[in-house]
Amino acid sequence: MELKQSLGKSENTRSRILDAAASMFAKNGVANTTLREITRAAKVNMAAVNYHFGSKEALANAVFRDLAERVNTKRREEIARCVAAAEAAGSLPGVDDLVDIFLEPYVGREEPWTSMLLVHLVMLHRVEPTQWTREIIASQFDPLAREFVDALHLALPDRDKSELYWRYYFMPGTVIFALSDAPRSKRLLSLSQGECDTAQADVLAVQLRRVLINMLSGPPGEPVAPGLQEAGSVRVGEADCN
Repeated sequence: MELKQSLGKSENTRSRILDAAASMFAKNGVANTTLREITRAAKVNMAAVNYHFGSKEALANAVFRDLAERVNTKRREEIARCVAAAEAAGSLPGVDDLVDIFLEPYVGREEPWTSMLLVHLVMLHRVEPTQWTREIIASQFDPLAREFVDALHLALPDRDKSELYWRYYFMPGTVIFALSDAPRSKRLLSLSQGECDTAQADVLAVQLRRVLINMLSGPPGEPVAPGLQEAGSVRVGEADCN
């Protein structure tokens, strides 16, 4: 009985540390969060963090690995259900349904810090990739991406699969760029002179959904060979109008 109580208390402590770290990382990022802030939020001492995780990097690894597994397992299950339902009905999966599945962890209301935690993970991997971010992307996000593109190819059978990979590849960047605008830069608010605000979560979700559906379901393009340009296009580096 005492052993069970001890194990239960230890697991509870570990969960409190993970929850506090996830909330702090989502709010401030990993680099701007200290272990002391996490221990204060979790109501534990530094020894507890060292016992369960050993370092802030290991704690961040655990937080993001847990997030990635939970979020992407759910999305992969939803993709499988979407495809199975379409097959049972003798129809094609809906692009709009697939976009909703992709967007859910970013714009859903299940846990308020999930979307920003995902933003920090993806940006951390793009800007300062580490061995553990590579492992998380390879084990959790890459399988999701392949299954999403497979489902998208079922929804759009007249599209070349390589083009669908390109379109999918632009999706996370679009979402991350939009979500990262609200807390800090508010550039869209400034550009639109107050008419458009990414801090309006419901409006942002609708706009992201529209953009991604249109981007994915747009007309097929001609195959592009390396080194070739479409008429009127500009080479990378020739223009700077971002």
